[in-house]
Amino acid sequence: MKRKRFIIISILGVVLLDAGFELFRYSCATSVVRKCKMQLESSLSPSASPEDARRCLETNGFDVVQWDSHAPHGWVGSCESISSQGTNRTLVVVGYKKNAILWPIRTDRWIEATFHFDQSYTYLVAEVNLSPISVNKESD
Repeated sequence: MKRKRFIIISILGVVLLDAGFELFRYSCATSVVRKCKMQLESSLSPSASPEDARRCLETNGFDVVQWDSHAPHGWVGSCESISSQGTNRTLVVVGYKKNAILWPIRTDRWIEATFHFDQSYTYLVAEVNLSPISVNKESD
């Protein structure tokens, strides 16, 4: 009987420890994303252009996505979203940055920053997300 209780308590302890690590990991990731978004938004004025967004990303260590290398502004892409009001098309400037996140084990992750503009190049919003894909150590 004591052996069964020990096994059950051990399994419960492992499950609770894993849940604690996951909560800590989530907390670290959201903190990194929140700080990065605040930094980018404070570097960009509400009247920003796509060129300003590109410079902001580069200044903050992001690699800007080149959608069309032959176009003069090939770093401006487009994004479509579908909602109950219909299809919404925005222009986007996207950048990626490798960031080390220190959770129980150091993990390098990609942070994706996207600046959205309407069709007349009016700045709308910035999004910053943590990519679920880890950085390949050998690709450095």
